[in-house]
This record gives sequence, C-alpha cells and structure tokens, in this order.
Amino acid sequence: MKNISASDYERYAILCELAYPSVFNHKLYGYEEQKMIHDRFGRAFGRVLWNAAEVVLLFRGTRDFFADWYTNIRVFPKRVQVADKKCFVHGGFIDALGTYDKSQSKPAFEYLVEILTPLLRSDRRFVITGHSLGGALAVLGAAKLSGSFPGRINAVFTFGQPAVGGDEFRKAYPLKEITHRVCAGIDIVTFLPGPFFRHVGRQLWIHDGIIHQDVHWATRILKTLRLAAIRIVADHSMRRYVAYKHLFERDVK
Repeated sequence: MKNISASDYERYAILCELAYPSVFNHKLYGYEEQKMIHDRFGRAFGRVLWNAAEVVLLFRGTRDFFADWYTNIRVFPKRVQVADKKCFVHGGFIDALGTYDKSQSKPAFEYLVEILTPLLRSDRRFVITGHSLGGALAVLGAAKLSGSFPGRINAVFTFGQPAVGGDEFRKAYPLKEITHRVCAGIDIVTFLPGPFFRHVGRQLWIHDGIIHQDVHWATRILKTLRLAAIRIVADHSMRRYVAYKHLFERDVK
C-alpha cells in the first residue's frame, strides 16, 4: 500500500472542507465540471467532480443538525450484500447512501451510477473521499461501486471517519489496499459508533506531529489522555486536517 503524497492529501482534504457549503466553484480547484447528488430533502450530500485526468466522488459530512444527526445515531445494523457476502452495516449510513434523489425523481445511487458510467469509460483516475459522515458514505459507496465498476476505483481517502460495519464487513470489504483513513489526535468520531463496529483500510493517525500507521484504538486513547477535552472537538475539524498536509512530505512511521 503506497503512502499518500502531500499533494494528494492537500487536494482531497481541501475538497472535503469545501463540501460543507451549498456551493463552491470547482473550477478554482482544477475541475471542469461537477454534478450534485441530492437526498429526499433536496440537499446535496454528494458531488461528482471531474477533469480530463480525474473523477472525484465527494461526500459531505454532518451539516444539518436534525437530519444528519438522525442518520448518525441510527446505529441499528442492516444486512447488505458486499462482494459475495451478506454483512451488517450501520443502518443510518446505508439508508443515507440509498436515499431518493428528489431533484431527479429516482434513487440517488442509481443517478450516481448514471453520472459515473460515461466518465469511467476513459482511463481517468477515480477517487472517492469524504469527512466524518461523508467518510462513512465514501467507504460504503466504494464497496457498492466496486461491483458496478470493478477495478476502476483507484483510491478511497477519508478524514475523521466513523466505522461503518461489523467484522463481516471488514473481511468482505474489497478495497482494503487502496483505502486510506486519516484520523487526527483524539478525534472522537473516529472511535464511533462503538466496539461492535470495525474500520477498514489503512489507518494513518496524526499525533504529536508524526503520522503513525494502524495504531490500535486503545493505544490511541492512552497516548492522548493528557490532551485537553477541547481537543476532542477541535481534532475533528476539517480545517485541522487540512493544516496537516505538510506531514505527508515525510515517510509514514
């Protein structure tokens, strides 16, 4: 599994921060076009950005208190098909991914596949990314899209992401080698939803100015007990993740 370059880290971290406002000018960031994926309330929760070299599927994190937090707290699992196995995943997250796109009068995931199909006929690099809830949707979306576009996903980058499924999902997830999960300090969301959920892919933990790889959650807690409580919230900020871009110019320890 290759290290993330500083330029890749910065680009996807900035895009994840930009996903929160209702609109942003994608052309300022090197993308020629974008299309939005909406939920049943008409809110854009996903975007497809592209240029001649790359397609990015970008998921937004928690923005609206009631609707998004209702999604986050619905931890009761649902069984879904991943590769050749039936696995339990977070019920709220999978329902959010399977929402109805009010603007298109069709399921959001169906519309997403329609957008991606012509774009992925070329050899463009295809990356899926998101922060927080958006990171959870990125992992679940990647798992589903790997069936529709086998071998076409080049990387999955998430920031401050909660876990999305149980041990069956961890074992069945088909993109372990190209999934990079960045967590900072004692970002509380990265420990959620709880002990019955498992993360997937490669963990990159930013602590004390160093990037550590695949550190057990208990070790992370013990190493960060001395941090002030305010850091629990501050470390989840997308602004904080963007600020760490310089660390990716070094080797991962």
